[in-house]
Amino acid sequence: MLQKAFLVGLVVTTLVLVSSFVLWAQELELVKLDECLEWFKQDPGEPQFKPGDVLTYKDIEKLKPWIPREFWSAIFTKDMKITIAETRDYSPHPLYLEATKKFGTQARIGPKGELLDYVAGYPFPSDSIKVGDPQAGYKLVWNWEYRWQNEGLGADHWEGWLRSPGGTIDRKVGGLYKRTYFTHRADLPENNYTVEAPDAKDFQRKEWVQITMPFDVKDTTFVSFRYADSFKEDDGWAYVPALRRVRRMSMATRADSFMGTEYTIDDFYNFSGRPADWEWKLINRRKMLTSIAIDKKTITDNDLYGHHKLIPITRWELRDTFIVDNIPKWERHPYARKLFYVDVQTMYSTWTSAWDKKNELWKGFILGWYWSEDGFNPQNKGLRLPVWASLTCIDYQNNKGTIAMPGPDSKWTASVYQGIPGETTEKMSGPGTVKYFDINRLTRGR
Repeated sequence: MLQKAFLVGLVVTTLVLVSSFVLWAQELELVKLDECLEWFKQDPGEPQFKPGDVLTYKDIEKLKPWIPREFWSAIFTKDMKITIAETRDYSPHPLYLEATKKFGTQARIGPKGELLDYVAGYPFPSDSIKVGDPQAGYKLVWNWEYRWQNEGLGADHWEGWLRSPGGTIDRKVGGLYKRTYFTHRADLPENNYTVEAPDAKDFQRKEWVQITMPFDVKDTTFVSFRYADSFKEDDGWAYVPALRRVRRMSMATRADSFMGTEYTIDDFYNFSGRPADWEWKLINRRKMLTSIAIDKKTITDNDLYGHHKLIPITRWELRDTFIVDNIPKWERHPYARKLFYVDVQTMYSTWTSAWDKKNELWKGFILGWYWSEDGFNPQNKGLRLPVWASLTCIDYQNNKGTIAMPGPDSKWTASVYQGIPGETTEKMSGPGTVKYFDINRLTRGR
């Protein structure tokens, strides 16, 4: 009798677990590309909501015209809560606008999609980017690449949570991060828009990523250089503690999983690849709901919802958005294409989706920003730019995901930032900038 009861209980438990797994697996929809392309053509009509409304699962029909088709199954869950906010003005800093006015008519697209004759500000005014123009996609991505970011982005701590269905955290990774721009800097008109340092004119930007958790990969560190020459391959190096040595990185690894997450290095900011490595076509321009200015500096577990607890509960604005189809030129790239969504006013991205070789949905990226003037970090006040707040990646095909965000009490900033941790407090310009990204620092693992 006891054995029979045990077996019955085991069967019931197994059925519950299997049913739960099937439920989660079915709730993430593997949308076909054609469905999304058809959705872009539809007239959304007038929104059936207004600022101040808080929309829940019962309101999804009101939201469908304004949320990208491929994200419906991730966004529309029974625990959803979307607060509609006023559409605000996020025009960039006067220095950037001044540079745009001064140089905005001289940039041009070269025969291979490269950017020519660019100095500073937006390379191309947004009203010059029109559907049907074969160069429109290239103009847009170069506007994205050189959007107003002040000096770049820096932080003393970020965290990535790898989650499975139900929100279980399978692993946490974290570290510190720095990206600094060397050329085309609208905040440096007195030095020809370039950092005052040897060879600065040769670089577009440099990037430093140092892992501080978990223990088994602690002190793994990456540094990468992107050159001012559109066609020159990025350079990268990594310090691997287990080997106690620095290894040169093949930039093909930019398309590999980053530290076990769903991101690749080229997925940072929704797109961090080289524009010249992709083909770009503008599909449409339409209004969409976006999290361009979330209402909190630090996201906690209680601020997340969805199948895997990866979607921030925050404010959403209805904003003009460009949609771009970008296809990698490298045939061995794991993605067949990305659909890249860019805010018209700021040229910052909020949505992106990645598609496999069968044109089936693979990953969805939701990028959240906070507005510098909302004062979450006083260091950013006055800069007039979105500052990174979260990056969600949902792997639809493998039913898992990752959310990366600033760690508790971290200070994300696009302003002058502290120097090398534990070494200097020299501000991030001139020689201090060069020293920060010196590859010899890698041998010390910090």
